[in-house]
Amino acid sequence: MSARGDARNRDGNDSVNSVGPAKYDAEVRPKERRELTSGPAIVCLAIGILLTAAVTRSVDGVLFVRDFVTGDGHFVPQGSRGTVVGAAFFLMSLVLAVGAVAATLMRERSLRIRSHFGALIVLLVGWYAFCAFIQGEAADANAVLILSGGISMVFAAAVAPPSMKSVRIVNYVRDVGAVGALMYSFLNPTTAQIPCREDKCGIFGSLFTGFYSHENAAASAVVLLAPAVMSLRTWRAYWVSVSIMVIAVGATGSRTAIIALGVSLLVCTYLRTVKARTGETTRVLRLVSWIPLAALTASTIIFLTADPQAFTGRGAIYQFIRSELAGESLLIGQGADIMELVLQASGGVIAAVGEHGQAPHLLARSGVVGLLIFFLAMVAVAGRRRWVWPDHIALAFLAAGAAFFPTEPGWGLEFRETDFVAILLAVGLLGSKESALVGKTEDRR
Repeated sequence: MSARGDARNRDGNDSVNSVGPAKYDAEVRPKERRELTSGPAIVCLAIGILLTAAVTRSVDGVLFVRDFVTGDGHFVPQGSRGTVVGAAFFLMSLVLAVGAVAATLMRERSLRIRSHFGALIVLLVGWYAFCAFIQGEAADANAVLILSGGISMVFAAAVAPPSMKSVRIVNYVRDVGAVGALMYSFLNPTTAQIPCREDKCGIFGSLFTGFYSHENAAASAVVLLAPAVMSLRTWRAYWVSVSIMVIAVGATGSRTAIIALGVSLLVCTYLRTVKARTGETTRVLRLVSWIPLAALTASTIIFLTADPQAFTGRGAIYQFIRSELAGESLLIGQGADIMELVLQASGGVIAAVGEHGQAPHLLARSGVVGLLIFFLAMVAVAGRRRWVWPDHIALAFLAAGAAFFPTEPGWGLEFRETDFVAILLAVGLLGSKESALVGKTEDRR
């Protein structure tokens, strides 16, 4: 090893022999800034999601609605300006994604999905869109555009992976959103804070919702994009960003999100400190790479076996969802309105905003076939043994989402939500050219 390889720069990072993103940017992918990738589309989508939430809350206004059974509550928007903003940014993201695919085709004369994980996620999104058409959810031009946009963006991420610069920009967008949401909650306690419950409370004495409908949504918007912090060049910037996330999530009081953030930051910090010389590969702890598969398995078992009173009433939700999935619905799902069916079947007793688990979410939206495809994608991740730097960040995104899997849909199939931004980044980073080279090396052994 050369003396240069052992040198350290002034901020404490290894200048060559580290897993630091600065060296990756400088030496591994010097041409990425001149190539049109899926990065701009992903950044545009992330900005659009944040602005949609901010405009909906601050311009349209909201009304607080409390559930008469559980006592929980959430905010309901009172206007459509936020929706218009979101639609505009989604359309721009779609155009950028199509442009990235076209540019890649012209440059490389072919379109290749370089990872099994990426291919399976593209297949899952395509299957979900097909199920939506069968279920009658694509009855208007807006729904068709959203479904088509989702397929186009995930395909673009797979064949034209985003640059590390794009990942850093997403990190900045998340931090700006987190700080903005905190400030908004402080300044507007009547419309951006919910009183503490007996079983949960934020660090500032209430449940901060920021720009979102409830505290869990506000927290997940931060946690699901937390791994983008790994793209920062210095440890100082890394810990500043981490501090912002800890305060923002702590203020929401969301228990699942707090646990998920803890898991995510542990994985991020471990992977960032793993030494990996550029051009070589690094063995990652099997425990880390198996987190997504283990979490999905746990979600499936909980969904199938939970007592109706277990998990703060989630067991009852699972019971009604299982009763709705039969015949054709078992294969293709019941659709986005499944929670309305659960509400009706329970006689108005169960009024939940989501399926509360990755497995029930996939089953409800895409049936057994969708769950199986996603399961195989997690197997593909667990099966890898050697990783390069982009893979480290992708694995961290997977771990962040997986921390939600047992009781929440960490990676929901909603193309205009933060979940989808995390999915796109994971698909793109695991589909990098460096990652593909590792796979070819392993295939020869």
